[in-house]
Amino acid sequence: MVTAAGQQNKMVEAIKSGDIEKIVPLFLPKGAEEYEDIVTVALKTIVRCIDRHAYPLNGALVNKVDLVKPVSQELAGGDGWKVGFSDGKGGLCSLASGFAKEEFTVVDEDVQDAVGELLNCISGLFATAQSNKGITLELMPPEMGDDVSVSGSDILIMPFGIGDTTVNFVVTNKKGWR
Repeated sequence: MVTAAGQQNKMVEAIKSGDIEKIVPLFLPKGAEEYEDIVTVALKTIVRCIDRHAYPLNGALVNKVDLVKPVSQELAGGDGWKVGFSDGKGGLCSLASGFAKEEFTVVDEDVQDAVGELLNCISGLFATAQSNKGITLELMPPEMGDDVSVSGSDILIMPFGIGDTTVNFVVTNKKGWR
């Protein structure tokens, strides 16, 4: 039996290790275990390409969410994944600035395009990992949009902190958002 103190020690050790594969599960909500692989790929890619100090915040499973300036991508096949980023507190600009290596302060088409390219990298890495398990996923082109409310079942909102900004990684494997 694991005590609360034992669980807390396990969390502290995982965070101190810097091992993203051990850290991500600590921030996923109950019932979101199926999303662990793609969230891990997303955070590893952000740490490698954007900010080595990026970190996860507590995620949530929802059935409806308001997305701010979303950039999304469908991964057709398998379970029908759909992934995306939505602005939190300046996070899209942080992603775009880190990826494009130029400063962005306002979310515009250039920001969404850069985030779409980053999303394409994340989706490609995830699709490759899935193909090693015998699951074929085809990446559809990224889609950019204005603020929108979406609904579906089991949509994971996984916020990532990047400096003093936040971006929401949004994912579902239930044939997308409506």
